Amino acid sequence: MPVNRTIRSFVIHLFLLVLFFSCTQNPIQVDVRVSPELSELIVPALVYNQSARKHVISVKVVDPQGVADISQVSLTITKAGESVPALQKNLVDDGTQGDIIPKDGVFAAQIDGNFAGGEVGEFRAAASATDLSGNQSNTLEATITVAAGAENLPPEIKNVSAPSSVAVDVPSDFIVQVEITDPNGLEDVLLVRSEFFPPAHPTPTKVDTLNDDGLNGDIEAGDGVYTATFSSSQFREAADYFLRIVAEDRAGDFSAAAVAGIRGVFLNPRAPVISNLVAPDTVRVDPNQVVQILMTIDASDPQGLSDIDFVRFRSFLPDGREATDSPFEMADDGNRARSGDLIAGDGTYSIIINLPPGTTPGNFRFVFEAKDKSNLFSNQIEHIITVIQ
Repeated sequence: MPVNRTIRSFVIHLFLLVLFFSCTQNPIQVDVRVSPELSELIVPALVYNQSARKHVISVKVVDPQGVADISQVSLTITKAGESVPALQKNLVDDGTQGDIIPKDGVFAAQIDGNFAGGEVGEFRAAASATDLSGNQSNTLEATITVAAGAENLPPEIKNVSAPSSVAVDVPSDFIVQVEITDPNGLEDVLLVRSEFFPPAHPTPTKVDTLNDDGLNGDIEAGDGVYTATFSSSQFREAADYFLRIVAEDRAGDFSAAAVAGIRGVFLNPRAPVISNLVAPDTVRVDPNQVVQILMTIDASDPQGLSDIDFVRFRSFLPDGREATDSPFEMADDGNRARSGDLIAGDGTYSIIINLPPGTTPGNFRFVFEAKDKSNLFSNQIEHIITVIQ
């Protein structure tokens, strides 16, 4: 029986060896954490003790059982060197108190300078969390410096009242009113300025100051409504003009700019005019390749080039029928390859037309015209191109 004893001894040793490795080198790692964990504590670096400005404190919370397992996220703010908290409150994850996205695990609360009770110096903000089972998270801390007084806040433009359109061809004045508020009081507003931008102008052509003095169209002095009178003479064409408004306070801080669009219109519009047609009289068809023809024409409008809606021509075949794709619009786009136009926006409209091999010889008639945005049509110019083989 020594063989059986040997086998039994080998099996026992093998079992013990397997048991040893299974206990010391188990590849399956079980996460046994149950407590919530905090990260990314964000606090304001500087707060003024006499300011009502709201500051957001936030912290990210992760719980192995999910965000629904969080019972409470608490915030404690204590002045350095003291033990009694200056502020204790809970952070929320419900989209209020400065929280942006509800139930995303980022908890937030708002504070202002009143929490310091008039004191100044360094304060320690500490955040911690508890889950529904009473498990405590780690604690994160950060420093908030409290300074005396109140920070300057810039003025704010609440409303701009301006006409939506101004008649270009009828001299008149119009009033623009701008309602301004300032957290530090209206007396902190130094000036309200307007900048006038004509179409396609990157810089203003006129700068004005609005007043709240009860004069020159302003109804009541000191009510925060600033007023200025403008003239329609600043409008030259049927296009969109812009007023950019900005307010400055006595500390040199500026409000966010407000922009009012004003459309220049003509009460008595006049039709556009076309002239100076450049087009060949005779074209020979090439039997082997397409022949390209460049045609240009000048267009003007008493209300300005921006008032032109289109410049086009109608094309008629030698048998009198109108071409299938007629009318054809010409372009003032500066795209030499596409339209043949040399300079964009100069009032010269261009087009490249193609005559394929096999084009029927004869007289092709072209009738040119323009239309403005008041639906007024220009004069017509007719031209004949004779196609020969």
